[in-house]
Amino acid sequence: EEHLDGNDIVASFNKLEEEALLVSSSHDEFCLVLSTTSVQGREVIDSFGGSLKGVPLPDFTKIQPGTIDEVLSKGWSVPFSQEQVVTKKSNATEMINHWERIIIVDFTPELSGMKEEADLLKVVNVITNDIQDMGEVGWYQKIDEEEKQQYSVDESTIDIPSLSDVFSLTAITTATSDNQRIRFWREVFKNGIESKHVCNTMFSTLFVKARSGNYSFELVLNPMDGPPAEEYESSASNPNCVASLVAALSVHPYVLSVKANFPTYHGWNVAQLMDSFK
Repeated sequence: EEHLDGNDIVASFNKLEEEALLVSSSHDEFCLVLSTTSVQGREVIDSFGGSLKGVPLPDFTKIQPGTIDEVLSKGWSVPFSQEQVVTKKSNATEMINHWERIIIVDFTPELSGMKEEADLLKVVNVITNDIQDMGEVGWYQKIDEEEKQQYSVDESTIDIPSLSDVFSLTAITTATSDNQRIRFWREVFKNGIESKHVCNTMFSTLFVKARSGNYSFELVLNPMDGPPAEEYESSASNPNCVASLVAALSVHPYVLSVKANFPTYHGWNVAQLMDSFK
C-alpha cells in the first residue's frame, strides 16, 4: 500500500505546509485540517484513489462542548452597571462581578501565526463586520413589508446572507422546523443578533486581545464596562447576544473553533456556582 505523505497532500490543495493543521499522525495514517472548496476537495481526494478521505467541519462542531450552556447560565451573564446582585455569599458576589467574560476564537490554519498583531486586528475587524452585516440582514428579512418601506437597504449588504440562512441548524427546510434544537437557535437569533437592536451595545463595547503567537484571539466582554439597564437587551448582558455571537463566529470561514472561558475558584465553575446561589 502506498504511503501517504502529509506535505504532498497539502501541496495537492495548493497550500503551504503552515496553512494546514496536523491533528494526529502515526505510521499508517494521519489527520490534518485545512480549508478548501467542495469542488477542489473532491478532485484532490479522487486523485489519491481512495486512500484519502475528506470530512467536512460543520459550523456547530466548531463550538466547543459546554460553551453554549456556559454563556446562557446566570453566572456567566455579564452584569450590567445598574444591576444589584443580592446573595448571602459575598465572596461569590465578588466573583461574578470581577472576572472577565471571554470568547476564545482559533483561526483556521492558513491565517494562524500572523506576524503582526495589527494584521490580526484587521482580520478580527473583518469577522465582526461580517457578523454585524448578517445580523442586520436577518432582522430586515423578518420584518413585514410595510415596515420595510421605512428603511433603506445598504447596497453593500444586498448579497449578504443572514445568520439564520448560513448557520446549518437554522438553514434546514421548514419540514423539520419542529425540531427542538432548531427552534432554540431561531429564538436565540431572533432575540440576539437578528433582533432590531442587533446587539449593537455588545459590539461597541467588546475589545480584542491577541493570544500568544497570533494563532487565536479573545473577545473580551468586560463586566467593568457593563451597560446601563436601559441598554441591557443589546449588550453582552443579554445571553442571546452572546450565544448568537458564538454561532456567528462558528459559521465564519476564518474561524476554526470557538469556546467560552470557564474560570474556576477552588475547583468550582463560577457560572455553575452562581446558578446555585440564585
